[in-house]
Amino acid sequence: MNVQSSVTKNHITPPDVFDYLDFRDYLGDFVKYKKSQNFSYSYSQFARHMGVSRSYFGLLLKGKRRLSENKLPLIMQICHLVPVERAYLTALVKWNQAEDEQLKEKCWEVLRASIPKDYVHVLEGSENNMMAHWFVLGLYTLMELKSFKLDVDWIYHKFFGQVSKVEIEAAIKDLEANGFIEVKNGKVSLTRKETLFARNTPRNVIQNFHVHNIKLGELAVRKVEPEKRDVSTCSIALKEENVAYIKKRIKELREEIVDLSMSIEDPEKVYQLNIQFFPLGDE
Repeated sequence: MNVQSSVTKNHITPPDVFDYLDFRDYLGDFVKYKKSQNFSYSYSQFARHMGVSRSYFGLLLKGKRRLSENKLPLIMQICHLVPVERAYLTALVKWNQAEDEQLKEKCWEVLRASIPKDYVHVLEGSENNMMAHWFVLGLYTLMELKSFKLDVDWIYHKFFGQVSKVEIEAAIKDLEANGFIEVKNGKVSLTRKETLFARNTPRNVIQNFHVHNIKLGELAVRKVEPEKRDVSTCSIALKEENVAYIKKRIKELREEIVDLSMSIEDPEKVYQLNIQFFPLGDE
């Protein structure tokens, strides 16, 4: 199951602003697209059209400068954005630049509301119950494979026996009942491939999801051959001011890998990517 992310596209076609969760990535990719159409186009040219210096624009793309709201209309003109795209970009900039967590949450709600319905499906009501199945995202991703088998035993072994066959059957029924899959003659087809957002998922459900997936990682260390996996760990001494930067880099790496997976046609296997970063001791 894919998620929306900041991405790096091929630049044959203009980047779609709705594919991005960081306006800086979008602007950077837009410049690359323009350069692919006209070799002489440059970051300096984009900056000049914005009415800023090349150095300011470079720092902006690196997240070291804030974007003033009065520059947004110029960017929208340069990128030829239609009204619905302008609304999304405006919300995206505010969300990316919000510093207070409470404000950031409010900006996120505005951002999510500005996404066209064909780009995102928000889980709510009975659909949100699917998140109670901690393995549902992995199961849904398995269903993307041509080799997927609608066989409870086959699925059971994919999760190292960590989920009961009754739970598997219940999850499949929930996916079908909520319109995410269609089952015909023992075959599964995905009917929704858009991004999913869970609204108001209880904290204990989220914690349960992470704990079980970490458990899968533990089992993989014991059961999967080293050449088929990558598991590493280290302890590092940091200052509090370093934490936000490291979390940002982890997020960028995760999004880059997700973007790679989205570009692969006919994938052959599902891999689980777990990343843990936490302080030692309960302060």
